[in-house]
Amino acid sequence: MNDVEKGPVRPDAFRVNVKPPSPSWTHPADKFWATYLEDAEKQDTALAESWKGDTDGILIFTGLFAAVVASFVVESTSTLQPDPNAATVALLAQISTQLSGAANSSDIQDPKSLTSLPFTAPTAAVRLNALFMTSLVLALACALSATLAQQWARRYKHAVSQRGPPHVRGPLRMFLYEGLSRFRFVHVLGCVVALLHGSVFLFVAGLVDYFNTMNNTVSTLVLVLALVGLSVYTILSIAPLFAPDCPYSTPLTEALLLILATLCYLASMLTRILWTCKGISHPLASLSRSMVFDHGWAPALKQHAARISVGNLRQAVHSTLRNIDEEHEFEAFFDSLPGLLDSLNQGSTAVAGHLVHEEGILSRVLHLLIVPRPEAHRVRVCTATIRALTRRALGPGSAPTTDTTLTHSLWRIIDRLGSLLQSTEGPITLHAACTLGTITADLLDSMDRRVEIGTTSTLAHGDMSAMFTALLGDRTPSGKVDPESSPSIGGGLWVAVEGGQLNLRADGHLRALLLLLRRTLPLLGPDTPQADVDVLLEALGRLHPARAASIPLVLELRDQLDALGALCTRQRYSGEGEALRRVHLALLRSAAGLPGLLGTSVAAIRWKEDEDGMCGSYGMPM
Repeated sequence: MNDVEKGPVRPDAFRVNVKPPSPSWTHPADKFWATYLEDAEKQDTALAESWKGDTDGILIFTGLFAAVVASFVVESTSTLQPDPNAATVALLAQISTQLSGAANSSDIQDPKSLTSLPFTAPTAAVRLNALFMTSLVLALACALSATLAQQWARRYKHAVSQRGPPHVRGPLRMFLYEGLSRFRFVHVLGCVVALLHGSVFLFVAGLVDYFNTMNNTVSTLVLVLALVGLSVYTILSIAPLFAPDCPYSTPLTEALLLILATLCYLASMLTRILWTCKGISHPLASLSRSMVFDHGWAPALKQHAARISVGNLRQAVHSTLRNIDEEHEFEAFFDSLPGLLDSLNQGSTAVAGHLVHEEGILSRVLHLLIVPRPEAHRVRVCTATIRALTRRALGPGSAPTTDTTLTHSLWRIIDRLGSLLQSTEGPITLHAACTLGTITADLLDSMDRRVEIGTTSTLAHGDMSAMFTALLGDRTPSGKVDPESSPSIGGGLWVAVEGGQLNLRADGHLRALLLLLRRTLPLLGPDTPQADVDVLLEALGRLHPARAASIPLVLELRDQLDALGALCTRQRYSGEGEALRRVHLALLRSAAGLPGLLGTSVAAIRWKEDEDGMCGSYGMPM
């Protein structure tokens, strides 16, 4: 086949498998300085854009403003010189007086006496020209300063962008950046903007004075408008002091902030002296000098932003969900949710409730799991999100609701996780079993709280009994239980399972614990990831068998512990039983109070330490 038959060659045909060459470091410090320069270049780019925007704005505004001021200066400078027309009028008046005196034979005044008087500019004219000229000079100085600032910024950018090895460019950039900080380059630009604002204020003051000498009505109108503008400017200057999230500010804002910080620091020092004299720790000790004078405005904003409200967090979550539509984006978002909820000291329950009831997040998680063969990583992410949400949606502080979103989502999740138990991949089965165990624990704890506070509120449509039947039955939950035909909870404590009736308060946790062990223990091995073992331990820690558990279930747990203990003993020196030993330890702690198994207290567990770690032993009463 010739080239014509092959068709045109794509431009990227030779770049499909091309990988960028990895950098080779010739100097021992190159790797460190390369990392430093990677972030420094982003910072320099942001600074250059900021400086360019500020200086361009100053130059454009100054050009227009200086032209307006110059026209008024030309008009007002004439008031500083003697008026030639006034001298002509005075001479004509003198001639008329002389003619009248000659006719009346009276004394005639010397004509030179009127023209030889020295000229003195009126005080109002001097004041007006001083205001206009000062305004014009400041505006031109701001324009010159902006031009110089652009030149300095270009020189800095050129110096830090030179080619060379990282161990040469890194120290050079650090040296020049320290110079910017030491000589307050950013503050100099701020002063230029402040001078330009001052120039505008002087011009407005001169404008009021200019019209005051001509017409009182126009002068009053200009004065009112100037006062309104000054009031708005003052409000914009002080608003960020009371509302840190306020987007408005002026050059006066930072000066007011410095004054306020200084007053706070002085108050802190005075309070420290007074309280120290009394021998009591003063409450303003946190206002240290470094906080007030060194940290500045940006750290204060970060401190306020760290105290984000639940409403703002809801808005952030809603905005994020609205802007994503791809499966990999949803997977990344779900991967971040457990960490976000864990980081909230307060408000995690409210945020989880918003996600579940208003955003329908559980349905979106389920959408990623309904694919025929989901990947293990996706199952890990989705099940972690389910555990984090259900623990808070059903946990303490969650208000009972008649919304059916949680009920329907839980049913579909239980059904899908039940089908994942049949997976041939161990990690998928383990995470599905652990998630079913934690959902069971959440439902049992929710039921216990409702019984204790004397309320009959449950999940919508009374589906709690059917869920317990599906979760605690011998068969795997796979949607075979009909929530409409399932028997209700007798007296709020009993549920029908295969093999008879189950007392949820006495045997619910132990039954769920045994099911979890059956499903997960065969999956543990030397290659089990540590993260998967931690998920299993978390699920075991959520299940707390009651002291009044039935004897058959206690005996079954004893058999599990015996088998697990023997297996741990055989693998003690092989280095392959670490996961089993940790599970064994967690089980011993959970079952420490069960009568007929380990006594009535944790003291019944006896531990001995050897070179391989902690091994547990427990004694059965005869």
